[in-house]
Amino acid sequence: MKNILMLALSFIVFLILMTGFMSVANGTYISGQGDIGAFTGDFSYDIIDNNQATISIDLTNASSELGYLTGLAFLFPVELIVTSYNSNDGDFKQLSYPINVQPFGKDWGLGASTFKSWEGGGKPSKGIASGDNGIFTYNVFGDVGNYNTESFINSSDFVVRFRGYAGGSSDKVAGGSSAQVPEPISLLLLGTGLLTYFGYRRKR
Repeated sequence: MKNILMLALSFIVFLILMTGFMSVANGTYISGQGDIGAFTGDFSYDIIDNNQATISIDLTNASSELGYLTGLAFLFPVELIVTSYNSNDGDFKQLSYPINVQPFGKDWGLGASTFKSWEGGGKPSKGIASGDNGIFTYNVFGDVGNYNTESFINSSDFVVRFRGYAGGSSDKVAGGSSAQVPEPISLLLLGTGLLTYFGYRRKR
């Protein structure tokens, strides 16, 4: 019994030590609901090393009416630098500070749009259609350890632009984080610990 317990404890210690060599991830669920437009998604901030991190956004157009998600914006600390941007939808181009996201403010830091600005113009023929999703990735450089997801979004600091609804209607929706998403390594450690505990009790 002691050997089994020691083996389990050694495995837990090994996993804890391994986390020191893995990127630190900090993710959260995001959502917002407007008069017409709605969105859901996941926002994660993954620290790679002392100077590099990745912001990843998996964003879904959750609108009940047919229309396009054409822009997004969020806070971005001025001390950080974007080194690269990528999206699975090539129609979205990076937007950088200062981004005018009226009526929410003029000085937002980072985002993406199908147009040259967050506002957009003309009849939309591009963007994320209702029910579809887009993935946006920003690699950043700086003192990345000083920040987490709440440095970029909170309950109302992630804004999304919708266009192309019936009759030419559009919407601008403010949303943000609502609950932390447990990272896989945390779940693995918790599950291993619980299995060890209950296995020990059962043997006794």
